[in-house]
Parts: sequence; C-alpha cells; structure tokens
Amino acid sequence: MKHTNVYYTISVNPVKSLLPLFLALLFAGSPLSAQTAYITNMATNNVSVISLSTNTVIHNIPCVGAFAVATSQDGGRVYVTNLGGNFVSVINTVTDSVLVTVGVGHQPYGICVTNDGAKIYVANMADTTVSVINTITNAVVQTIHVGKSPYGICVSPDGSRVYVANSLANTVSVINTLADTVLTTISVGIQPTGIVVSPDGSMVFVSHTQDRSVRVINTTTNVVTDNIAVGAFPYGITITPDGSKVYVANQVDNTVNVINTTTKAVISTIPVGVSPAGMSASFDGSKVYVANINGCSVNEISTAIDTVTATISIATGSSPNAFGTFISSHIPTGIPSLAYPAVVTSVYPNPATDVLNIFSTGTITKLRITNILGQIVFANNTLDSQVKVDISALHRGIYFVEINGTEIRKFLKY
Repeated sequence: MKHTNVYYTISVNPVKSLLPLFLALLFAGSPLSAQTAYITNMATNNVSVISLSTNTVIHNIPCVGAFAVATSQDGGRVYVTNLGGNFVSVINTVTDSVLVTVGVGHQPYGICVTNDGAKIYVANMADTTVSVINTITNAVVQTIHVGKSPYGICVSPDGSRVYVANSLANTVSVINTLADTVLTTISVGIQPTGIVVSPDGSMVFVSHTQDRSVRVINTTTNVVTDNIAVGAFPYGITITPDGSKVYVANQVDNTVNVINTTTKAVISTIPVGVSPAGMSASFDGSKVYVANINGCSVNEISTAIDTVTATISIATGSSPNAFGTFISSHIPTGIPSLAYPAVVTSVYPNPATDVLNIFSTGTITKLRITNILGQIVFANNTLDSQVKVDISALHRGIYFVEINGTEIRKFLKY
C-alpha cells in the first residue's frame, strides 16, 4: 500500500467565532467534563464508569474478573483483562457494554493499547508471555515469550516499543512492536510491577513492590539510571502529560508519592484511601486519580497542590483496582456514534494540540473535520492513506473526523 505523508493546515474559519461561547458552557469550570474513568472492581465483577465532571458513578458494566484496564486514544474502546477467565473484554464506550471477549494466555494482568489503536498487548502472568491482539479482528496474532510473571505493561508514545515488568524475574522486557519480538531485557529491582513511559519516550519509570523503589530506565541506552526510594509496596504508577511529575501508589502506607522527573526526587507524600492501586492522569494534567482497593473509592488529586481534592465513592463496586490507564474521553448525548468498519482509520494523538495524524488501512478519498456544532472546519477530497493536519488554529474542544462519508472518529483539541 502506498503511504504518502500529506500535510494540511487548517485556516481559521469564520464560523469558529461561535465556538468559544459554546465551549465555555460545555467545559464550564473544568475540561474534565469530556472525560470518564473506567474503574475495574475485582470482587463484584464489574466496571464502574465515573463522570469526572460530577465525580459520580454513571454506569456499571458487568465484567467477570475485571482487573487491569487500558483505553483507546480515540475514546471508542476500553479494554479490560479478566484475571480468572483468561480473556480480555472489549467495551464499547458509546453504549458502555461489552462488545466482545478475546481469549488470551493464563492469568492476564497488565494491558496496553498502541496510540494508533491497532494492537493490544496483554501480560499473561502464569504463561510468562505477552499476547498481541489485532483490534480489527479482535484476535490474538502473536504470542511473545518474556520474563517470569509479567505484570505491568506500557507502550512508548511513538508505538515502536512495549515495556513489560517481569515481576518474578526482576527484569523489564523491551519489545519491538514492528516485529513483535523481544529486543532486549533490562535488570531492575525486586518485583517490578507498575510501569509507565514518559511522554517524550526518553524514560521509563518502574515501581517495585518489594524494595520500596522506583527505577528509571534511559530508553536510548536501556540502562537503569536512577533508583528512587518511595513508600511501602509501591504499585500503580502514572505520569503527567507534560512529563514533569510521576505519581506512585504505596499500598501498605496508604499514600501516593510525587516524583520530580527532572531531579528524580520525591517532592511530596499524599495521604489517600486504603490500599491505593491503579492510577491515571487527566488529559490536561490538572488531576490524578487513584483507585483504593479496600476503600471502595477513588481519590482525585490536584496536581497543582498535590492534595486530595475529592473522594468518589463506588457503592456499586468492591475492590476497585483499575491497574493501568483508565481515563477515557466521553461522548456527549446527541453526538454521532463512533464507527468501526472493516477499513479502519486511526486518529492520533488524542487529545491533540498542534498536529493530528490520520492513518487508514484503505484510501481516504474524502475527509472532513467538524466541531461539536456540526460546522466544517476542514475539508479535502484529494487525499491518500496517511495525512497530517495542522490543527493549531482550532479552539479547544471536541471535534469529529469524517472519513469517506461513512467513518467517524472523535478527538479532543487542547
């Protein structure tokens, strides 16, 4: 297939003059109005969907053995590992229901999805493998052997590498996603569990439950460069979108440590709920959320003051774990549903600031971008399968990419 890099610039359309007022109402008080959290509840076999604008549970999705979670960049899908059932549940975020389940290895723990939405990587603890799922066919297309008891897993921003924390091997496996083979193995601390890569792809941060540390890996040299002392049993870990801070949940201490990524030092310790586990940052980085397993709650942390600013009760769930990335973009009522036809188009990054990449497995003959009012802000009919669009002139808000008049993708502009 021919792939041509085509770059288009959006000029400011006069109809955009109506958009700031509408967005001021839509995002009143907080950009969190466009985001939801998908919290996996291990004991009650369900997923609680939380509106981050109201901090309330708005849906509950039955999901047997729900453990770890990953969200697609376009907001259309959420993927959940089912620990006892050895499968992954694919959730449609439009209907908040399980669309299909995909069988993987034994005891699937961590899960991540590539930024283009094409592949899912699942760490199978009992098998010492990683399953690779094609999101078009919802089938396993590759099984990769890694270190003993793989737990946490994450993908680099450019999608070229996947990093796997092998909890009983005390190593991190680096997977080349082009060939889906292990490129190298890095020795780290005792029982690596949570893992996250910096937004620029230069560093990987790994939490270690048995030696109270976070190791930092240089992704150019694949060498550990720093060893940061944190609280007891550090588990879930996340990083702010600007890459300035890492947050790690200490399950035994019931605290969250905040790490400055420049100095590699702990700059704050935040008391949270009982047995904090999974963590995720909001798209704009203003908030970080932590699920508390024994507290049946989620804490909202303000990253400006590093303090808990809200506690969200999960009355309909028990043992919320939410290990992984659990924040997704929300589709407001009345907005067209996302389409997933045989020819699949990826729109990334999402959220986007300056440039939007559009890649299709077919040929794009017609492309339109509209705002939430239905006004066209970009249109072109002479395209190829790979397009770059300059969106820097657009105002912040929700936009829709329409491909060939049949396929729709949603993205957030910040």
